[in-house]
Amino acid sequence: MSGWFEIVQPELFKNACTLVVLGALLIAIQLILFMYMYLLKSRIKIFNGKFMKKFEDDHKAAFGTRPADLGYPETGSGRYSKELSYKDWYVFYSA
Repeated sequence: MSGWFEIVQPELFKNACTLVVLGALLIAIQLILFMYMYLLKSRIKIFNGKFMKKFEDDHKAAFGTRPADLGYPETGSGRYSKELSYKDWYVFYSA
């Protein structure tokens, strides 16, 4: 007997695997959004063009190109971060 309290699920959500994949997709979307909201903001502030000019000569000698914008692939413990002030390093590494 069907009543007003019965939950009708679409066929797509009846498989448990679908719900797991949907949950993983939502977590991935959240991760990407938070990365752009927090990490990118600190990268723009800290690894600006003025700061990255310090590394142009070394980078050109090694690779023939200028360093990547925003300090990529720096993660907070590499060559670029060694030149940061403690405050800037802390802000970047905590983002």
